[in-house]
Amino acid sequence: MMITSTFRTKPMNLAEEIIMATLENHPEGGLTTINSDDTSSSSVIIQHKFSDYPYFFMTKDSTKKYGNLERNPAVSFMVF
Repeated sequence: MMITSTFRTKPMNLAEEIIMATLENHPEGGLTTINSDDTSSSSVIIQHKFSDYPYFFMTKDSTKKYGNLERNPAVSFMVF
């Protein structure tokens, strides 16, 4: 079943719509990145919606997550 999203102009499926609504209403969560030794590293972040960007967060370039994201952009985000 396809529905029209209130977040984007193109149609989304129901699961995508639920995920987007959850992120909109729960900005705090745990971001997990991958260390250089392939172990995981998690930190609490607050993500934001900004203009035409779906969602983003900011971090200093001296943080572990920044270095991890430069090496491997794969992440997991768990909503609180």
